[in-house]
Amino acid sequence: MELPSDIAHLDVEVPAEPLVLAMPRSDPERLTACADAIVARLTNARSPAILLDLDADRFQVTGELLELAAKLKAPIAAMNTCKGLVDENNPYFLGPYAGSGSKPEIREAVENSDGLLAIGVRRVDTTCGGFSDTLPAGRIDARGDSVDIGPDSYQGVYLKELLRRVADGAPVKESGYARPAGTPREPSAVAGSDPLTQAAYWSIVQDFVREGDVLIAEDGTSEAGCWGLDLPPRCSIVTQAVWGSIGYSVGSVLGTLLAAPERRHLLFVGDGSFQLTAQEVSTMLRHDLKPVIFLINNGGYTIERTICGKDGRFNDIANWAYADLPKVLHPGTNARTAVVRTPAELKEALAAPHDSMLFIEAVMDKYDAPPTAIESGHRMADIDYGPRGPQHRPGVQI
Repeated sequence: MELPSDIAHLDVEVPAEPLVLAMPRSDPERLTACADAIVARLTNARSPAILLDLDADRFQVTGELLELAAKLKAPIAAMNTCKGLVDENNPYFLGPYAGSGSKPEIREAVENSDGLLAIGVRRVDTTCGGFSDTLPAGRIDARGDSVDIGPDSYQGVYLKELLRRVADGAPVKESGYARPAGTPREPSAVAGSDPLTQAAYWSIVQDFVREGDVLIAEDGTSEAGCWGLDLPPRCSIVTQAVWGSIGYSVGSVLGTLLAAPERRHLLFVGDGSFQLTAQEVSTMLRHDLKPVIFLINNGGYTIERTICGKDGRFNDIANWAYADLPKVLHPGTNARTAVVRTPAELKEALAAPHDSMLFIEAVMDKYDAPPTAIESGHRMADIDYGPRGPQHRPGVQI
């Protein structure tokens, strides 16, 4: 919010009545026509499915969508912008969808659906697998205040009201999607004295995450690692993959800490991104906030090394003594800090009491990255540079 300084001191008239945040009502005829069309399409579909993007969260329609999925026996897939919005143990939750970066069974269910209900889907390179998605042309595109069903467009129908009508009107199907029975996940069994790798790191993080956590994931390997986690119920994940604004996550966790102080907050950030907004840690310490900060120290912008410039100096950064920063930013702090280089050291650091900020600097090889990050980086290079780009030269990509 930006205000001119010459009006900031002026008095303004304040309405006496409270601010009304309720959505306007839909046009009744359009609402009925649109809801009936959606119910008919989903009822007649052989393989209905639901795909979520941010609008499912913004307009608070998760409950209606889960009710609809249960009636239709329809699977739900989520783009990476709203991971955690649906309980990942829900019997109708398929998993994340990102075009060619999806598991084959998820891609099959979404792209071959003859009744795909897409909620607020916006195609962005980082959310649809570098534009490798192939959504059905006849899908139902539902947004905050309008719906397209093939060539038909319905304006002035609002999402919450519409989906309530659809969920009420949908019939109960006897058969449909059935999630395969999973096997219980075993705790990580990584070798404790080996150098810490991305695979070992995220395996240990998986064991650490618990019900109700708030995860804040920075762009790059941190975000890719978080996308691969199986989240317990009532977890929230905050990312901004749409914009790719590195450094966002450090300020963001300050906001989430203040918004939900009763929950545990886990920040996942890389060294390059952290250096842009590190001073926000000072504010957290000053207010005695207690996040768990997972910082990957791998010598620079590893995600950029997957795109181009594996050994480019522009992807290197100055090395900081990251774990010492809480003492620098707030002398006398009781923050717990650790530098870890092996899985055993990481597990030991995570076993510490969480009665203050916990700051963990995890040292890893600069060429190590989650497979999802490597695949995404290569696709991004192909989009950016084309088939004859520099990414095809030997040794320029991880």
